[in-house]
Amino acid sequence: MMTRRRRWVLLVGIPIGVLVLALGGGTLAIWITSPPAPEDEPVAVRDIPEDWLTPAPPEETDEAPAPPELAPPDVEEEEVPVDPPEPEEDPPVEEDPTPAFSPLSPFDTSGTLAFSSGGRDLGRETYQLEIGPDGVTLSSEGYFSVRVVLVNVRARFTQETVLDSTLRASSYSLDMNVPLGRSFSTSAHIDGQRAVITADDEQRETPVDPGPALMLGMFSSYTMLPALVAGHPDGAAEYPVLMLGRNASEEAEPADSLPVIRIEHQGEQRIFAGDRELTVDLYLVRSDVGDAMLFARGREFLGLHMGEGDESIRIHRADYFPDGFRLAR
Repeated sequence: MMTRRRRWVLLVGIPIGVLVLALGGGTLAIWITSPPAPEDEPVAVRDIPEDWLTPAPPEETDEAPAPPELAPPDVEEEEVPVDPPEPEEDPPVEEDPTPAFSPLSPFDTSGTLAFSSGGRDLGRETYQLEIGPDGVTLSSEGYFSVRVVLVNVRARFTQETVLDSTLRASSYSLDMNVPLGRSFSTSAHIDGQRAVITADDEQRETPVDPGPALMLGMFSSYTMLPALVAGHPDGAAEYPVLMLGRNASEEAEPADSLPVIRIEHQGEQRIFAGDRELTVDLYLVRSDVGDAMLFARGREFLGLHMGEGDESIRIHRADYFPDGFRLAR
């Protein structure tokens, strides 16, 4: 039986499973004999915007309250004749200045994610997210750090995901390098109901489901969700998730059979970064493998919590919170 944490890793990790291959027993001997992993490169820490901070309560003082003001005595005023008012014209109809919601309203951002499991550091990922009328481009690079016996080893990766103007995946690429030259390369280009998948120089075609669908890759994939949902009039949205890796002889399944990921705004949540208190947006992320809490400020992703204890996965923005953050109770 696959544990929930492992199922989450498969969902938010690599859709085609090369990470699982890299962590398999066939490469264990290579990983044990690999040299220690290099030290982390420092992350440029950004200032937390002032409007993210929770306002401090007003200070209490010992001063006595001011006495109430007394109303002046009533004075009778002489009535002055007033000319009849002129007929009023109908006021002009004012247009609503609030623009209509669009998940593809322009938004560019970048950041660095740190992720851990059960309190153990797993790695980092630096990403660039660009959203516009033509679609979404997410590019990232980073590493997974795994301790094997007494040695820390790393698998480094680069990734790019492109969605078109209907929020349907149009291309995906992933390159991963593990110690002693072991590497994996996977790319997919989707055109209509056909995907051309290239894995380690082997190419094949496979049918894919029609209609809009996201493609989840590394952890940075979750940075897209608040950027696409923030400001939604319903406070929630759901997206089918495109699955690759079927046998080319199989027929594409109907769109309503795809796995679905749903994100629902739950209101505000107070968090602490050191001794600073922030007010952020809390979302519930639902999928077939369980629920997760996503934290954002507007369209800016800040973190994700999945599971509890040793089975937990924690993701946070290391460029804003180098030591992570904790929830206010």
